[in-house]
Amino acid sequence: MSLPPSPLQAPNPQLSSPLFTLLPPELRHLIFTFALSSFPDPLPTSHFPPSTCYTRPSYFSPEKTDVRLLRTCRAVYIEAWHLPFLLREQIHWLGSSGRAPVEYGWRRRRLFDPGMVVSVREQFGRGAGKGEAVEIERMRVFAQMWALEGGRLGRLLADFLRAGFGFKRVTLTVRQ
Repeated sequence: MSLPPSPLQAPNPQLSSPLFTLLPPELRHLIFTFALSSFPDPLPTSHFPPSTCYTRPSYFSPEKTDVRLLRTCRAVYIEAWHLPFLLREQIHWLGSSGRAPVEYGWRRRRLFDPGMVVSVREQFGRGAGKGEAVEIERMRVFAQMWALEGGRLGRLLADFLRAGFGFKRVTLTVRQ
C-alpha cells in the first residue's frame, strides 16, 4: 500500500463523472468500503492445509485485498487510499512460531509504518494532540495461553493505542 499522492498533484475534478457529481461522499465511501474490504483468498491453492493447527472454519486462507479501484483515477485514490489499511483484518499470532502460518513471518516487524499512521490520522483530521483514535475495523488474535499469561496481548494492544488506533471488533482465539 502506498502513501497518498503529493498535494502538488491535484486530481481532475471529474465534472463528467456521475460518481463525483451525483453521489454524495457518504455513498461513495460505502461503495469504496465494499470494494476495498479484505476477504479470504478464494483460490484453493492459497488455502491452508486442513491438518494444520491454525486452520479454522473462519480462518482457512490468508486475507487478500483487491486495490485495483485505487488505480482508476487520482480522485478515487485521494478519497479512498487509506481504506485498505483500516478495513483489512489485523491478524496477530501470540505463541510458538510453529503454531502460525508460514506467511505470517516470525521476524520482529513493525506493526505499522509511522508515516502511514500520520497520513491516516491527517485524512481523518485527528492530529496527535487531539486524542481521538482512528478505528481499524477488525483485529483477530490467535494466542496460546502461556503468551496471554505473559502479557503479550496487553503489549500488542498498547502498541496500537499508543499509535492512535482503536478497534471496532477484536476476536481472541485461545489455543492450548
